[in-house]
Amino acid sequence: MRLFLFATYALFAHLSVLRGSAPLELVSLTALGAGLLYPRLRSGQRRAWLTLAGVAVALAVLTATPGAHYILYLPSVALPSLALYGFAHSLLPGHTAMVTDIAARAHGPLPPELIRYTRAVTWLWTLVI
Repeated sequence: MRLFLFATYALFAHLSVLRGSAPLELVSLTALGAGLLYPRLRSGQRRAWLTLAGVAVALAVLTATPGAHYILYLPSVALPSLALYGFAHSLLPGHTAMVTDIAARAHGPLPPELIRYTRAVTWLWTLVI
């Protein structure tokens, strides 16, 4: 279901840009919000449902304003920015590089040469993003 919600976001975001349709924009962004909140929504957490309702109302107001279609570009900027932050933050002193952490979780303790390699890969991802 979560994948369906994210696919719905992508499809309706595309259609709303093609047609310049505020209602399609509202559907796409609400589907994105529901996809992000899905685990909590599925477990019946009242706070998640209230959050989704608040987001939907705010989006309805926002999509009624001129130039609101630019909000559709926000995920395209925010997601890579979050990834950049995650990779870069993991390279700070006292932290484990993100790729090192992923490799260690998958394969257990890593030898020093593999730790150096995975740290370099984390640097590469930080520079590429």
